[in-house]
Amino acid sequence: MIFSNKGLKGRVFLRKYRRDRLRNLLELAEDEDFFHLLWAAHLLQSDDPSVAKKLLQTTSYHSDAVGPNIPLVHRVHPWELETLANLALSTPKKFVRKGIERKLRFDQFNIIAECVDRLRKLENAEYAHEGHQMDVLMELSRVAHRQFPWQAGYVNTANLYRNIFVYGQGKCAEYFEASFGISIVRFSFVSLALFASLKQFAIVAEEKIFARFGISKCELESTLALVAIPHSRARTKAKEMQQNVNHVACMPSILRQAPCLAFETQGRRIRSPLPELIIDRISSGLFYDIIKYSGSGDDFGPRFEKYCLELLSSVFPKINWIPEQRYGPRKSKRSTPDILGKCGNHLQFVFECKARRMSHQAMFGRGPTQDDGVKDLGKGIRQIWTFYAHTREGLTSHTLSPNVFGAILAMDNWGTMGQAYIKKFFDEAERQIAEVGLDVQPADRRRVQIIPILSLERVMAKATHESFLEACDLARADEYDGWLFEDVHRKAKHFNTARDGNYPFTSRLGDLLPWWKEFQ
Repeated sequence: MIFSNKGLKGRVFLRKYRRDRLRNLLELAEDEDFFHLLWAAHLLQSDDPSVAKKLLQTTSYHSDAVGPNIPLVHRVHPWELETLANLALSTPKKFVRKGIERKLRFDQFNIIAECVDRLRKLENAEYAHEGHQMDVLMELSRVAHRQFPWQAGYVNTANLYRNIFVYGQGKCAEYFEASFGISIVRFSFVSLALFASLKQFAIVAEEKIFARFGISKCELESTLALVAIPHSRARTKAKEMQQNVNHVACMPSILRQAPCLAFETQGRRIRSPLPELIIDRISSGLFYDIIKYSGSGDDFGPRFEKYCLELLSSVFPKINWIPEQRYGPRKSKRSTPDILGKCGNHLQFVFECKARRMSHQAMFGRGPTQDDGVKDLGKGIRQIWTFYAHTREGLTSHTLSPNVFGAILAMDNWGTMGQAYIKKFFDEAERQIAEVGLDVQPADRRRVQIIPILSLERVMAKATHESFLEACDLARADEYDGWLFEDVHRKAKHFNTARDGNYPFTSRLGDLLPWWKEFQ
């Protein structure tokens, strides 16, 4: 170690040293060559590394660094490659030093390994320098948002169906087509063709490749306007996005907005170092397109409620699932929470559904507590507590089970490793209750879980009726505070590791995206 990490001065010098060490490498990285190398390194550790092995010198990587299931010591994580891509775009280049021109080679895997090693040491130095100022739990949340989607996988039927169902129909779909000159159905098809091409080839340069799939030039250009960004503009935007970022691990990624880069010297060449992010762009990324439409929430909100209701009903048919109802006197009707679940004569489940996603800044920068969605989740908690109060007062036709399970089903990963900020949601609920002057007693303020829909889907793939009820009972205990719902479910007595249910809506994807049937 060059500098001691003891004392403020030592930590400052160590951080600067680590930053300089990484920058010295990235200054020699010509962007297009470096993106080629990132793509090959990612492919080398995939299910099919054959193409990457042809592009990388065999002597530049260890034999154990090939394929998807490799030892951790040789693993290069995709979120680290994503960080390196963003840093490379924001780093000024210095190819000439002491009169000698030097550039990083694009066929050497060990260059990426060295970059990743320096990146990890920089992250450690930054945590050591700023750790006393950080909320550790908030940092865990940011790490989770950076890593968990990659670990869960972007390319799956459930992810595509869920997002298209919620954000890709009705008024939202009309707004998208009017705004961008292409329908969501065709946009998703062209993007998938682009993804398939960029999983096999480092670049896509010829339009005739897409003509084979019946894709017009107009459709291709409309799609590229959404998923690709010109290289020169990407460099400018990357610098802007990183201006106020103090910690490299909290850096927003330009690839989440535009997963492809267009290099336009001597003809256009489209590259994507991490092609899976194209799938993210046409699924969860749709939210950031249609949220610009002022009436989007009234359109996609009810569809998310419908999605959750149909999902619960199909997997747990023994429970009587009830959609939102109206109750109370005729002149002052109120709405129940979005989904009620009845076992026997009592309500066992009370769910609110929230389809708003976090901003990229909330996930990776300033934190979820500064996001507008906090009000939305606080409102959900307030609605559940108010319903409990009204049921206690006899204003509804229901009775609550003594161990009723209340939860917000969220489209985004609001609760992932979120012990640091979940309290903010409850504080917001309390603020709203005080503002309106509602009569909500301490007995009504029962625990409310925040469950990302992805977490619920994972539980459903493994759960039986009995294990699901057990997991909900366990989740109400203090000892499981902050746990992921699927991790709580694994503690259930009837949890069966061998059980692996199918996603119930796989056969419906072709109804939303007609081209899917032909694709299959």
